[in-house]
Amino acid sequence: GYHGGGGGGQGYRDRGPRQPANRFSTETKSVDPQYAMMKQLTAMVAKMGDLGGAAEVASTAFPAEDVGMEGGSGNDDAGVVGQGSLRPVVKAIGTNVSDLVEVLCGPQNAPLFLKFGADEPANNEDDDNEGKDESMENAPTAAEGPKNDEIKIDAAKEAGGLSTLLLSCAYGLPLQTPSYAALTLGVDAKAPKETHAGFAKRCVDLGARIFGRDLDLALGCIVTQSDGTPADGPSGLSGDSYAPGVSEEEQVSILKKREDQRCHAEASGGSGNGARIDAYFRVKLLLRYFAHLANVGIVSSEEHGEMSLLGALEMLAEGASRAASSAGEGGGRDEKSRALARASRLLASLVLSTLPFLLQGSDTVNNAAARHRIAEMVEALENNVVGPSSHYSSDYDPGCGPESILLKGELDDAPVGTMEEDDDSEDEDDDDDDDDQPAPCADTLQDLLRTVRKLISAHNEGALPSSITRFALLDDAPWMALTVDSPEGGMETEGTTEKVPMSYEGEPLMLDLVGGDENRCRSIPYLMSIENYVGSEGEMVELRCGSLDGIVYGRLSIFDAPPESDDDDDEEETKETNPNLESYVKTYSLADRFFLSDAVRDVLTCHRPMVSDAGAERNTAKEVAEQVWAISHLFRPPSDVAIVAETVGDDAEGSTIPPNDNKLELASKGIEYGIIETLLSLIVQCTPTGCSMPSSSPINQHLYLSRVLLELTKLKPSLMPQAIVLATSDMFQDFLPSLTPSARDNLGKWLAFHLANTEYQWPKAYWDHWTPYAATAVGRNSRGEFIRVALHSMAASSSEGAVTVVEECLPPGSMLVPAVFLNHQEGATVAEEETTNMEKDM
Repeated sequence: GYHGGGGGGQGYRDRGPRQPANRFSTETKSVDPQYAMMKQLTAMVAKMGDLGGAAEVASTAFPAEDVGMEGGSGNDDAGVVGQGSLRPVVKAIGTNVSDLVEVLCGPQNAPLFLKFGADEPANNEDDDNEGKDESMENAPTAAEGPKNDEIKIDAAKEAGGLSTLLLSCAYGLPLQTPSYAALTLGVDAKAPKETHAGFAKRCVDLGARIFGRDLDLALGCIVTQSDGTPADGPSGLSGDSYAPGVSEEEQVSILKKREDQRCHAEASGGSGNGARIDAYFRVKLLLRYFAHLANVGIVSSEEHGEMSLLGALEMLAEGASRAASSAGEGGGRDEKSRALARASRLLASLVLSTLPFLLQGSDTVNNAAARHRIAEMVEALENNVVGPSSHYSSDYDPGCGPESILLKGELDDAPVGTMEEDDDSEDEDDDDDDDDQPAPCADTLQDLLRTVRKLISAHNEGALPSSITRFALLDDAPWMALTVDSPEGGMETEGTTEKVPMSYEGEPLMLDLVGGDENRCRSIPYLMSIENYVGSEGEMVELRCGSLDGIVYGRLSIFDAPPESDDDDDEEETKETNPNLESYVKTYSLADRFFLSDAVRDVLTCHRPMVSDAGAERNTAKEVAEQVWAISHLFRPPSDVAIVAETVGDDAEGSTIPPNDNKLELASKGIEYGIIETLLSLIVQCTPTGCSMPSSSPINQHLYLSRVLLELTKLKPSLMPQAIVLATSDMFQDFLPSLTPSARDNLGKWLAFHLANTEYQWPKAYWDHWTPYAATAVGRNSRGEFIRVALHSMAASSSEGAVTVVEECLPPGSMLVPAVFLNHQEGATVAEEETTNMEKDM
């Protein structure tokens, strides 16, 4: 079934008050057929764009020769292309969408599935609540405050159950957004015009309302009355259902309605970031959904000023610049200026993360004015918010950032005899640095800015999108697989009606994100006139934007950067021994690596396991791992030259392009190294285990990330173990002397957890290589401390303690045993009478 993802996603799920249960009763209770049908629809809509299932269908339903070496995209030199250029997995998703549209819009089903507004039965709110999004209820939100003598709008009911379900999937399932844009088009085109027209408009209007609410929540927008008291109406997002005077059955009913929402403790407990981060991701994915609708032609891309998508993004960028300017005037000396600085970065992140999806649309590709506006927007953000000229200081700056995971320099802790070699390699690394390469630990917001700049430069130079990135989610267009009967009435062979691609027939819709008198969003009007803002009836607005943990991360570039064009002959030995790593290093550009890492972080956040207030569990680490691996279906094959060089060699006799059957496999070859790189970079910056402070973000939890990586190892046993070994080896050799103590301990405890759950399988050669760092009497060093943390953590997780580690993990006779567990350095002697029984056993 559908999982709410980012929290707050709703579906057809409410069953009314729970009835008394008797497990010994033989009475058979009837199931409401309408409820059962709606529940099945929820599952179909949620799984419609699932990449894993679509890839299985595509492997048999569509021949491999349909995949060009560029894989096909939503665009080519002339603009929009036909179905022939769609990737097989996109064709399969398009088929799923088409089949579902036929079911939903049939003459008998449309009155049930497409009802909205006045079509909803009067008792629907109390009985079924089909597709209802509680956050859009009549009750005023905390940002709006109480309003008297005002006509309230139930946005979810006005939009209808299917629209609400579609939106909850669009902002909760980050890898499937294009499929929901396709479903929006399909239902709008196929719905009965006399009774259920305007489906796309209802989706856009509901999405705009959710956007305004969640943007205020993400920015920490607080509204107070003129007398200084908070306007604290119920938010409808989550909260304590045990209100005074509410019966037990009513409490159970409320909890059941919220079974797809994260529990109150997770949303507001700890550092209080859970609800804010979920709101940020809903806004991010809604903007992505709007960008896809703009590419379809449903949403105005630029024609209607601030009511177009490009105009809305310019408004957000202007708000970010104004917030940064006001924060600069305050100098960061007070909480208001610090909150405004964080708000400016959050808004910049939303704008920059949306632009790549808008850049790939045909309207933008063929519109020089639109490209110029986008370039000006990015330049403004670079000059005022994120770039060097804006005096942006990353929280992850090595050695000085409050969240840094790297020290300013390396600790000098190499064993005797290897110091000179390490110094030489460090000098070589320094020589290889240039302006185009990210720092060893890259701030993800800076990385996003660099990536968008590369895309803009490519478009301005007339290059194809695939020349910069192979990431296909940017321009996948499953709506191009939808067809309708030709208006000409032509006949194809065998008496079938000729089909033509489906298109949106209405005028492009405008985006009203602020809401005018409705005040659906307070933060943007406030940012556009910070010092002079006056709310309605004297209300005061304040932004209390909290930490950006969970939104902006540090990132370790563990593996080598992509080679320059004149470096193709390097590292031939690595190529022969590990073709997958070579494929990752050579065929995944810096832009590819950013989009891969960003997709992994989206999945980890939106699909993370949850427990609702009702006690219902959603998602497991195994399901999260499956979604992470589904990202492997989002990359197109590399170019012909790269495939030939990688598969058959430059000088192979009779070199040819690989068979078509290998193209899909080559598209994701080596992706496991990018996934490992992202997960380990997140693990080292987790809240330290045993820390009295709570995790600052939902995915900053060591155990969660460790379990996902473990499940990935089980899911892909032929790929992940080798990638984990090589990544850990590179971290040990290149990064441990630079890691902060907490980051080093996180890495050691992760390795302990992983080995304890994989039967302590680790290459003996690595233990032998690591031993001198912990077993020689050269004093404490970073690598030796990492080994000690890992071994002691493994011992603590076993009922037999260190004995299990000695017997099952370490090589026989390893010097790590006396050095780590007996605290004896190499060459030291211990009197027999001072040896404990445990020491004798080991």
